[in-house]
Amino acid sequence: MFKFMLKKKPQPASAPQVYTPPAEEPPLIEIPMPPQVTIPERKRIERMNAVIPNLRKRHIDGLSDVGFAVFPGMELLRVRLGIEDGIDWQKRWTDAGGKLYDGRMIALKTDPIWVKISDYGVPYPPFEFHDVMGTQEIGRKECIALGFDLPRTKTQIAMHKAGGAPKIKIVRISKG
Repeated sequence: MFKFMLKKKPQPASAPQVYTPPAEEPPLIEIPMPPQVTIPERKRIERMNAVIPNLRKRHIDGLSDVGFAVFPGMELLRVRLGIEDGIDWQKRWTDAGGKLYDGRMIALKTDPIWVKISDYGVPYPPFEFHDVMGTQEIGRKECIALGFDLPRTKTQIAMHKAGGAPKIKIVRISKG
């Protein structure tokens, strides 16, 4: 008895989703100083305004082609203990459309949830006045394990076309 196998017609390959860094940078914010403020609150606002440019730059650097390829995700976590802000951050996260992964608040850096949870409308800390929450980058392997659909970066596409990681040729230089 002969069995005939039909070949499947090749399906057209879908073009890979390519990550392109945002064209415009997020705005630089400044926390306004209220007219009646205590000295500790004044110092906190001054400290926050001093570190905001660094936090913004770190966020922009993380969205570069290479930065996004290595660390495409971010986790929202409490970075200052001992200060209560009265916000249930997990509820705020899920109300804004975020998903919890074993109780962890993780999303891609390009996800609009970062702007949604911010009182200032920016995708980088501080997300609210008390400045108790910050972010930690999440690596590509962990993001894939969590089920994120990651776009490919231009760097990864170039490496794939070249056949993997770039080869290094060692040349011996001798005195002539």
